[in-house]
Amino acid sequence: GLLFTVLLPLVGLLFCLCRCCDNCGGEMHQRQRKNADCLRGLLTTLLLTTTFIIT
Repeated sequence: GLLFTVLLPLVGLLFCLCRCCDNCGGEMHQRQRKNADCLRGLLTTLLLTTTFIIT
């Protein structure tokens, strides 16, 4: 438990520093697909439905 408590913030800090310095290898801009709005609506509906079922 103590090792997890110490390592998790350190790994998160390292990840954030790499992202800020552009050393992560990822692209700065994501490409939008043609069906992005439809997919976003579907995922929102699924999330809301799941939330109502759980509560």
